[in-house]
Amino acid sequence: MSQDNYIYTIDPYPLESADFNRVHPFFDALKEGRFVNSRCQDCGQMFWPPRFICPNCMSDNMKWEDVPREGTIVAFSVQESGVPMGFKPPLIFAIIELDNGLRLFSRIADAIPEEVEIGKRVRFQVEPIPNDHFDRVLFSFKLA
Repeated sequence: MSQDNYIYTIDPYPLESADFNRVHPFFDALKEGRFVNSRCQDCGQMFWPPRFICPNCMSDNMKWEDVPREGTIVAFSVQESGVPMGFKPPLIFAIIELDNGLRLFSRIADAIPEEVEIGKRVRFQVEPIPNDHFDRVLFSFKLA
């Protein structure tokens, strides 16, 4: 079995179209190079990951807003084994606090573990999914 066939047999990435995903506007914005999240128009809350129903008040009155593209590393971890196909170990993952206070979990790309520290600044970026035939994208952060 070729590597390409294996990826689509066990696909670790969500399908990003409106046919398969109710938060598809998030992925549409990523493809435009924008970083967005959903905010409840009834109670004003914003949660990560993007939602189509507010977990605070259960409203479906959500609106997409641009969020800050920079933040600070709050915590991080290094993954050296079990890395998905198309990625080279080690992978660095971090909890990032965006400049608006929203916290999220993301990969830190283009860095080595020795460069990553709590308190370092990071910047949002969009990257294609490796070996993907559907032109899907992922977001990650890189050291600022």
